[in-house]
Amino acid sequence: MRGQKKVDRMVEYINNKYTDDKFEYEKMTGGYLGSNVTKIIVSSEKYPEKDIYVICTQVDDAEKFTDTYLNVKFEIETEEYIKNSLNDIFGDSLIRK
Repeated sequence: MRGQKKVDRMVEYINNKYTDDKFEYEKMTGGYLGSNVTKIIVSSEKYPEKDIYVICTQVDDAEKFTDTYLNVKFEIETEEYIKNSLNDIFGDSLIRK
């Protein structure tokens, strides 16, 4: 099946890009018939509770891959940084009772 080969390439792309984690295909998402964009959701061993999107855009005969892995990877670190920064500025006055 032609579509399955594209999905396989998308999963291969993300596994090759982020070798410190392991990804598996979960499901197809978005897109519409005739679209030049294919979107899938993959699961991550490190962040199993998060949906990670891999997007393939077809331009002429070339495929361009993008993903949302870094958004997921740095979400927790970013939240902690913001909380710590706010705590440094405002102290305990931000804590709700």
